[in-house]
Amino acid sequence: AWAKTLGSDSKPARDVAKKMLTLWQAEQDLAGIREAAALENLSAVEREECAALWNQLAVVLSRAQANK
Repeated sequence: AWAKTLGSDSKPARDVAKKMLTLWQAEQDLAGIREAAALENLSAVEREECAALWNQLAVVLSRAQANK
């Protein structure tokens, strides 16, 4: 949903989406699916899914920065 909002015509909406996605990268509640030590406790499939999520987030934020 945030990625879709980044494509919005509304600059305030895009700014909020960028801020929220950036916060996810540091949010302590998401550490269990982001930080290497915590990922070791997950199955291989879960680790791959988490890696895909964070890679997708990085791509979306990179595109948002390029489209300032």
